[in-house]
Amino acid sequence: MNDVYGANNLPTSVIADSADEKIFRFGVNYKESNDLYLLPYFETIVRTHKSGRQLIVVHLRGSHFDYAKRYPIDFAAFKPDADCDERNCTINAYDNSILFTDYLLSRFIEDIKGREALLFYMADHGASLGETDQRGQVYWKHGQNERIEQRMVPMQVWASNRFIAKYPGKFAALASRTTTPLSHDHFFHSVLDCIGIQSQAVDRRLSLCTQGKLTERTQSIPTDDLGPTSQLPGNMPNSTKAAVRAAIAPHETADIPIFELGPATGPFLQRLLFHRH
Repeated sequence: MNDVYGANNLPTSVIADSADEKIFRFGVNYKESNDLYLLPYFETIVRTHKSGRQLIVVHLRGSHFDYAKRYPIDFAAFKPDADCDERNCTINAYDNSILFTDYLLSRFIEDIKGREALLFYMADHGASLGETDQRGQVYWKHGQNERIEQRMVPMQVWASNRFIAKYPGKFAALASRTTTPLSHDHFFHSVLDCIGIQSQAVDRRLSLCTQGKLTERTQSIPTDDLGPTSQLPGNMPNSTKAAVRAAIAPHETADIPIFELGPATGPFLQRLLFHRH
């Protein structure tokens, strides 16, 4: 949902430029928007490309503040969500935005459930909703990495019946990770390994579709709530973009459409693979 090549979206724009088809936000107000407008694009892509390998990336606005503007009025299940005490309204609006994200994912799944398909959903960060630290400071929104509610975010994985039937071992490995602490480091390798792409860029020790113990990359940062340090995953290397291209390039002649649909993620509270950030 950021502008193409905007300050917050430059890495995404660079990678998306290599996609066969890409759709960015044009004529949609960033601050006032929700993700409903992405659905017809997703449906069209799935309907148009009925065979062959496909990677579809949907980058959502999700649950970024202002939460009350992230969902249509029909999804205001938790009220009041406006014109009331800040804490109550903010939490209700946030919950409504999660409900709407749940609906969006259900629509994506509906579109691909008849295919041999795997869907990953993950957040890049969480949000504070009035939590208080030991000093009495109240936190809202995001941007403070020391806050556990901002860095402990979920990952959800859904597999179609056809995928499960063809790859029972991969699905069993995925299912076995439901209580395993993970990091964003696992996402890149899992997506490629789970769909059968082999490359020197893929470390199967970081793939959720591989049986056995996962490799975990962490670094320590100060925190005010969890003792002197807390383990967080290290950043992906600067070569990530090159690694993505290297992993995909051998398969491009096999006609694998790659799509970029839009932008920003928000936390999601359903059946989860817990994801640490």
